[in-house]
Amino acid sequence: MASSGLITLPPHGPGLRIGLLGGSFNPPHSGHLLVSAYAVKRLKLHAIWWLITKQNPFKSPHDYGVYARLEACHRLCDALPYIRPVVLDTLLGSSRTFDTVTYLKHRLPYVQFVCIMGTDVLARAHEWHRWDELAALIPLAIKMRPGSVLNVMSSPALQKLAPYRVGEQYAPSLLECRAPAWTLLHGPASSQSSTVLRRNAYL
Repeated sequence: MASSGLITLPPHGPGLRIGLLGGSFNPPHSGHLLVSAYAVKRLKLHAIWWLITKQNPFKSPHDYGVYARLEACHRLCDALPYIRPVVLDTLLGSSRTFDTVTYLKHRLPYVQFVCIMGTDVLARAHEWHRWDELAALIPLAIKMRPGSVLNVMSSPALQKLAPYRVGEQYAPSLLECRAPAWTLLHGPASSQSSTVLRRNAYL
């Protein structure tokens, strides 16, 4: 399963609405499931692809290799067919979100994609590789996370994107919007963190 997941795209087809949730997933946890389930419901998605990165440039090297994390994701969401874990870093030779999204939009122009991230991630988005071009390439769905509201509201990325906000009541139409476009998703939130889970594993 791991080797095929590294080089094969999940099922796709014309007209499908697919959310892209990127991260280290080190380890995956119920918070990832909660965000995915809410995004599917609120954005009227057909599927969520978990884009597991080999190495986040903002984090120290991972304790578990990408194959182990891919398998852990498959185990966690095994009963949820709308979640599809995949690793594209090896295929693309890059861990950058901009490169991944660019590849997917060129490879699958008939699919409607939306990039999903937490407010804690958006708070640092201005440090990403070509983040402003990413925002102009794909709509963004930002999920509120506990403890990150003040940081994200003052972030350079959000200040620049402020004029392009789509009200949450119109969230299902986000995928039809021309980027840049984004919405803020509220709903149930989880305090679980991969960082905390790793720390507790060594206690």
